[in-house]
This record gives sequence, structure tokens and C-alpha cells, in this order.
Amino acid sequence: DVLYLLPAFHQLYDMVKAKGKIDWVLSESACLVEKKKASLPVEFAYLQIKNAWRLSSQQLTVLKHLAAWRVRRARERNMALNFVFKEPHLYELALRMPQSKSALVRIQSLTPQERRLNPDIILNVVNAGLQEFDNTPPGEHIERISRLIDFPAYKQTLARFKQAVSEMAVEHGVTEEVLASKKQLNQLLKYKWFNVDECRLMGLKPDVLTGWREPLFAPVVNAILHEESN
Repeated sequence: DVLYLLPAFHQLYDMVKAKGKIDWVLSESACLVEKKKASLPVEFAYLQIKNAWRLSSQQLTVLKHLAAWRVRRARERNMALNFVFKEPHLYELALRMPQSKSALVRIQSLTPQERRLNPDIILNVVNAGLQEFDNTPPGEHIERISRLIDFPAYKQTLARFKQAVSEMAVEHGVTEEVLASKKQLNQLLKYKWFNVDECRLMGLKPDVLTGWREPLFAPVVNAILHEESN
């Protein structure tokens, strides 16, 4: 396959150049580099756990400690996160908040490798989360995680952005997916609507407000969100 890479590069380069989009490609590459350099603070690693939105504030506080512990341990041992502790099992620990070895043993989903961990390590992390919750004034507890689908304006706003993307794609002679995927539009709405947003916590802006996309999308974003707020 390597034999075809250089000819494929030349062919793709010529196609992009013919469309006058070399600057877009270079800008996209620079944006990808910046995203790879950024990282989510460990204390917010819980935001990336699937189904975390289902948890109460107390359970989220426990999950915050568990997720941070998993990230630190993975870095110390140069391991993938799921090799330290599988994500669904981390979620179940936060859901059930075991406070004894017998309660921990009753969690049947844990793998043999996870069971070989010193149970005191897990219990201490869970206990740290519970203590933080108990010692925090109610008004300062972790907010439950929002979902875009819970916002009444979400579907209508997303539809308007999709229509704008469709029109821009025709104007610039590229596919809609090149301009903005649904995932990237959702990233934008989370950035604009959520109190706690991964993108902002990483010191980044949404993809559509970065690099070559920014001059295309900034006026559209301002117009649509301004109208939705009125």
C-alpha cells in the first residue's frame, strides 16, 4: 500500500489545489495539532464517561474521583484507560458507591484484572468522593450533566445550522461533511449552552469557530443563536 501513497498524495493535492482549498487543508492540519496538544483537566475526566448524565450530584462527585484516579494511574503506568479500569465498570462503581469490601465483591461485572486491584484503593477513592460531597455546601455541588436533547430549542436550532451548512456546501463546492458534521454542530451548541463544557475546559473553541471555518461560520452562529435567544 505504501507504494501508492505518494501518487495518491499528488492526485489529491492537485484536486485540492484546483478547488483553491490548499489554505483550508493547511489550516485544518494546524487545528488538528492544537486539539491533540490539548487535554482535559483530570478533575473533569468524569465528563467523558458514557451515561454520566444519569448520575446524581453525589454519584458524579464519586465518579469525578474515580475518573481522575483512572487517568493518573494510566499515565503513571503508560496504559490505556480501559486497561486500568473499564469505563462501564467505573460508571457502575459511581452508581453503586460501594463502601465495604463485601459491597465491592457484589459488583459482578468487574473483570478478574479489576478484582485483583487492592480493594482498599477503590474504596478509598469512593470514600474521598463521598467525603467531598458531604463537606460541600449544597449550592456548590457538582451540577448534573446536561444533554442537548433536554434543551427545548435544540432540534430547531440544529436544523437551522444543518440548513446553513447545506447552503455553504453548495456555495463553496464541497460536501457538507467537510464543512461541519452533526458532531461538530453539537460541539458548538454545547460550548454555547452548557455551563460546563469540555471544549472550553481544554482551552479550545468549537471546530466551526476555529481556523478556516471561523470566517464562514461566525456570522451564521451569531445570527442563528441571537434569533433563538429572542
